[in-house]
Amino acid sequence: MTHHELDLRFKGFERKQKEHYQDLLFLAWHIEGLARTTKMPALNEFIGVEKKKKMTSEDALNASRAIIAAFGGINMFDKKES
Repeated sequence: MTHHELDLRFKGFERKQKEHYQDLLFLAWHIEGLARTTKMPALNEFIGVEKKKKMTSEDALNASRAIIAAFGGINMFDKKES
């Protein structure tokens, strides 16, 4: 291993350690902030996750049509019997 490669590895390790330290500080800051609240916010609200809406049968049909069209298949949903 050359000196340059060794230097790159050391710099990468140092960057990884700094990022880990920043993550720990971020976590500690939020833990303390939440400890000071009187009412805990809902977890989904706190982390920014939206509620998933249930797929309707029309949505499922449209999704299957899109998949069929993407793969160039025969769309049996729109076939008219003669």
